[in-house]
Amino acid sequence: MFMFDRFSGARLPLCIALAAAALSASAATVAPSNLPATFCDDAIAGDLVVNASLQIDTDTAACSGAGTPCVLRYNNVTVTSLGSINIVGSRPAVLSAQGSMNVQGSIIAGAGSDTFPSGASGSSKAGGGGAGGGTAGGNGGSSDLGAPGGLGGAARGNKALRPLVGGARGGLGNGNQMTSGGAGGGALQLVSCHSLTVAANVYAAGFGGSGGAAEASLNAANGGGGGGSGGGLLLEGDAVTISADLIANGGGGGGGGTSNFSTGNNGQPGNSGFGFAPALGGQPGSSSAGGGGTGGATGVPSSGAPATATLGAGGGGGGAAGRIRINFCASASANPALTSPSATFGISCSDVIFRDDFEPAT
Repeated sequence: MFMFDRFSGARLPLCIALAAAALSASAATVAPSNLPATFCDDAIAGDLVVNASLQIDTDTAACSGAGTPCVLRYNNVTVTSLGSINIVGSRPAVLSAQGSMNVQGSIIAGAGSDTFPSGASGSSKAGGGGAGGGTAGGNGGSSDLGAPGGLGGAARGNKALRPLVGGARGGLGNGNQMTSGGAGGGALQLVSCHSLTVAANVYAAGFGGSGGAAEASLNAANGGGGGGSGGGLLLEGDAVTISADLIANGGGGGGGGTSNFSTGNNGQPGNSGFGFAPALGGQPGSSSAGGGGTGGATGVPSSGAPATATLGAGGGGGGAAGRIRINFCASASANPALTSPSATFGISCSDVIFRDDFEPAT
């Protein structure tokens, strides 16, 4: 764990917390992103206590206000070690507590991903491009005849997650049957107007691209689909303490198929193994085809491999990692080894000019 000096941006290796020590006690008022400036001044009745598996659909939930995102407001929020939350739907989710939020059970953020492919489709028998996120996605692999793979999708959103943006779907692999790309990770903002404690894993990972299907025809092969990009995780509070994994990795690209009934394997999802290693691309259907590219994690995704011989199809490109952001007012304690991709930090208080990594926002 380490600390950034709030004013110089320097990293102090012997310290264990991020701290805004110069702020007076009366100044510890959160100004959440993507929400009204007076958000934390409101009085909200009712606590949310999650003791079992809970699914929230942002398309049907009773959201506060209209439009995007879906804001779910409570007085205090507690997810016990016996509970978990799975958030689905088309709208990004904001889960907020006017008091404190204590997360002891895992959260999967699947709401608010872009269903339209970010990576481009491959040409004849080539792999689809991986979806873009915090970086560009990986390119798809070329076919046995040299047809180019789809280009990886461009980077999307910004590191401050203003607005709140999720991941996107990978591009289609080309062939007799178009191969689907992996879905993107969701967009989730956790807001506590006082203390925010996260002691259980939070995921917004992209999914792997599908492997190219087998074909009976000697002249047909199907390229792998591109990996989906990781989503967006934005955590904000007065005092923020994080002691669990925050994962928004991209999915691996799907492996290319071949013309002899050999199907390529699907790429791994970005939270495969619940670790920080990049998601692996799918294996090709045979040595004639190309494997899928690895998904982005703390580094950039890789491109799908080209077909190596006649009758093979290219692999899909890896999906890019998403974005993780931690904003605080009074203090924040977080271990950078527990976030993938690496989190960025900012100060956001009602009486302090917003600072992005302690510099002007970009």
